[in-house]
Amino acid sequence: MPNPRDGTTSVCCIDGLGDAEIWRTADEWLQGTKARGDLSSSVVVGEAGLILDVDNTPLHHASIRGWPDQKDAQMNLAQVLAAGATLMVRGPSRI
Repeated sequence: MPNPRDGTTSVCCIDGLGDAEIWRTADEWLQGTKARGDLSSSVVVGEAGLILDVDNTPLHHASIRGWPDQKDAQMNLAQVLAAGATLMVRGPSRI
């Protein structure tokens, strides 16, 4: 769902990153991250018809833009994104 303050959704571009690097990046942004949803840009742009704005500030950052104003239309697009995502749950730490 879009952030009510600016109408965007903050995401991390993970293309070319290994699993450990993805989790490290998640921890830099949000400490204690236990799960993530991996989603192809083709779902964001092609299926949902939203805009993926890569700005790399911080590194790997992008924003999903172009959300409609109506809450029910936002929910419909969020369901499209969720259906196209793969849930990745962090496993136990291995030392």
